[in-house]
Amino acid sequence: MSAEGNPPETYWRWHLYGAGLENVGRDGKAEQVPLPEPGPDEILVRHDACGICYSDIKIIALGGEHPRLAGRNLQTEPVVMGHEVTLTAVKVGDNRRGEFSVGQRFVVQADIFYKGVGMAYGYAIAGGMSQYGIIGSEVIEGDEGNYLIPLMESTHDAEAALVEPWACVEAAYHWSHEREWQAEQPGIFVNSKRGTQVDLPEGVLFWNGAGEVPRPSTEGDAGNGVASGYYSAVFYGTPTARVFEETCALLARNAAVDLRFDVPLDRPVKVDVGRIHYDGHAYIGPHRNDRSELRGGGITWFIGAAGPMGMMHVQRALALPHPPHRLLCTDRHDARLKAVKERFGALAQSRGVELILVNVRTEPEIDFSAIAPNGFDDVVIMVPSVEAIEQSFPLLAQDGILNIFAGVARGVTATLDIGDIVRKNVRIVGTTGSTIADMREVLIKLESGQLATGDSLAAIGGLNAFRDGLAAVKDSRFPGKTVIFPQIPDLPLTALTDLASVRPDVYALLRDGRFWTAEAEEALLSGAQNN
Repeated sequence: MSAEGNPPETYWRWHLYGAGLENVGRDGKAEQVPLPEPGPDEILVRHDACGICYSDIKIIALGGEHPRLAGRNLQTEPVVMGHEVTLTAVKVGDNRRGEFSVGQRFVVQADIFYKGVGMAYGYAIAGGMSQYGIIGSEVIEGDEGNYLIPLMESTHDAEAALVEPWACVEAAYHWSHEREWQAEQPGIFVNSKRGTQVDLPEGVLFWNGAGEVPRPSTEGDAGNGVASGYYSAVFYGTPTARVFEETCALLARNAAVDLRFDVPLDRPVKVDVGRIHYDGHAYIGPHRNDRSELRGGGITWFIGAAGPMGMMHVQRALALPHPPHRLLCTDRHDARLKAVKERFGALAQSRGVELILVNVRTEPEIDFSAIAPNGFDDVVIMVPSVEAIEQSFPLLAQDGILNIFAGVARGVTATLDIGDIVRKNVRIVGTTGSTIADMREVLIKLESGQLATGDSLAAIGGLNAFRDGLAAVKDSRFPGKTVIFPQIPDLPLTALTDLASVRPDVYALLRDGRFWTAEAEEALLSGAQNN
């Protein structure tokens, strides 16, 4: 779609005025607003494709109570959602003309920080659920540099919009837990073993585990009530479960907990699994285990495998140079599990991977001993479920990894026998979002033909279908991602497999009647321009 010519004087965009789907739009519809003129340091961009993320559903559920929108009155300052976006420069401010030109296309790393302040696209910055938008210095000159990532001319809009969620999947396999004491950061050494002498770095507190837990010297109120807490906690000997829980409640973000137990704790402990996901807490055993990739030739369990993000994890696992030899995919919906088999059954067979699909709603008793006699090498959880964490953690194999991909809220705890981290050298990890580097890596894979991000697309719609798309994602209606084309107003929300009755010319160009292609997108956009 050409960026030449004058853009319209007005354009359409969706506003969120408060919690609930009923507050999406005005009377359930997009609104027409004047097109802004970019300032000298700004770019006017056209939004060409925008994916709907479950994070958007969280915004709708919480409204102004969402952590990224704290203090914002949505009635007077509504949110324009949409962070999985492909955009094109249509006007460039005077001071940016040496850097950017009309027609350049980009994806945006949405987790933007500017001068230490979170300015996420689709949250603080008006996002892709609109036909146009303004890109300013906070995006171009952010704390991590330029959050706009250029696209090749041959990269199509829908597959580019899906780079951001794919980057989140990629980031889940790029964690590191091997950490050392950091100078000038408070830490605590909990020594319940008498007679032990240790040399501790400056700032690390020695405590024998008796009485009340000493509090760190600096505290704040962010995350789970502690912003500046202990960055490292070492447990030597065997503390009581109470000491362990109360000490871990005082951890800072990105804190490491080093477990050097002699004997098991006196009971399972409550572990803040929300902070493992959102705050990067690391629980480390006595031996190195920093394997972040799925174990090649091993046994993997994907929990919630048939949702949009779960499908991406399955596709990624099957495309690995050395994939697992057995892949258990569990979900609660027969139709979605059927879609996993239809999409990936042949690929799994060709890669020598045994694909096992189980509906845990109708088959709650799984014979794990038959599927993973020695435990699972990897468990990846795509549903925000404490029960799933508590069920799967004991089933890890030696050196196994439990990856909490779908985060539960900070402060939510799972009751775990944390001693398995010592006895079996397992890890429980979590990541949130992605970085510019993750997006660049996915884009390289896409543009070199190593990764077909478009294969995760299940439904499309035009701008006016955005509200329907949100409802569909909330209800898990489609076995894959939903992408909205903001420049096409009236295309109804349609599963790719149903395009035969809506846009037969586009359906005819799908691969195997279900996978998005560059040719299908060209036909879609050409037909929209001709109407």
